[in-house]
Amino acid sequence: MKVLLVDSARGGHDETYIRALTETQFESVAVVPENFNSLDCKQVILKKLPGFRKYITWLNEIEKIAQTERPDIIHFTYGDAFYRYAGIGIKNIFREYKKILTFHAGGGDFVRFYFRKLMAEKFNRVVVHTDAMFNALKNLSVNNIIKIDYPGELTNRLKISKSEALKRLNISIDKGTKVLIFVGEFRKSRGLDDLLNAAKSFKGDFYLIIAGKNREFSEDYILSKLSGLNNKVKLISKTSYLSNEEFSLYLSAADVIFAN
Repeated sequence: MKVLLVDSARGGHDETYIRALTETQFESVAVVPENFNSLDCKQVILKKLPGFRKYITWLNEIEKIAQTERPDIIHFTYGDAFYRYAGIGIKNIFREYKKILTFHAGGGDFVRFYFRKLMAEKFNRVVVHTDAMFNALKNLSVNNIIKIDYPGELTNRLKISKSEALKRLNISIDKGTKVLIFVGEFRKSRGLDDLLNAAKSFKGDFYLIIAGKNREFSEDYILSKLSGLNNKVKLISKTSYLSNEEFSLYLSAADVIFAN
């Protein structure tokens, strides 16, 4: 069996997910916006650009690649790429192929879930990673859905203790202090703004670590929202994604993980 894996995101957990999908007995070809060094399969570079016409052009280019590669399945691994247009064009352009769509992010209001339902109707199978997402879509009568745990570093912590992880991260705190961690992109859709607004209400001995790629918030803005908690906060704002080792270290160091 041959699978065409299509992703429009750059690096981060998307690369981890695609890499796991290529490490199977199936032949894989990855259509990605830039070369992913960790992938041991054929890669075709294709960027998705903003705008409806460019979105349709992107789909047509993928179909041309599929005509060349002749896959049994096309797996669109980044469902966020279809929110704006609710998957318009998928059914007609790829009607001769079996199609899979993965939703990574959960949450959102009824409208967002309804758009997911509209997208799901255009695919043979939809993959999610959480019970909450699975149940929410099931309640909207989405029946072609399956829950699969997220692979790789995102679910497996390093086999080290909390104290060893903190040591490797050069973080020194009193014994017994609870470590609260937010890791990921600094975006409103990830819930970072909600965390910043709530942080001053946290009680007890805690140390808050915010680490990831900065997309929407300046360091000054984050630190201003956390004023007064200076000795209880560590901010790691990067221009690139956290490495898999960094990600795993933060997970190993955490007592509480904020995720969306």
